[in-house]
Amino acid sequence: ASEGKGGPFKYVLCKPSAQLGNRLRFVVACFALALLTERVLIVTMKSGYHASLRDIFDLEQLPLDANQFHNAPSGGTTLSFPQSNNKLTCTDIRKWDETAISLAGAYYFVPHLFY
Repeated sequence: ASEGKGGPFKYVLCKPSAQLGNRLRFVVACFALALLTERVLIVTMKSGYHASLRDIFDLEQLPLDANQFHNAPSGGTTLSFPQSNNKLTCTDIRKWDETAISLAGAYYFVPHLFY
């Protein structure tokens, strides 16, 4: 199992969708959530007919796809938007103890992280 300084790693599993601008905005929101909750961010961009991050940018040395993280969990808590806004706004996200938080979509939820 993968471990960090304080024990096993925790993850934010990010699965953006929609067009490129919305997908990148969603990745930034997932990155903010990962930073605030001290989690590893794993991005998988393989939905529909859209190109992956590796196809769009020169990322040969940067592992951004969940397929490269064989020990990463695939479940955990799944947040969908806008239904999950109250979980982000009304709880202390730093106290979430789930190993994995899965997010999918194109919703920009960063403002809800700072209420």
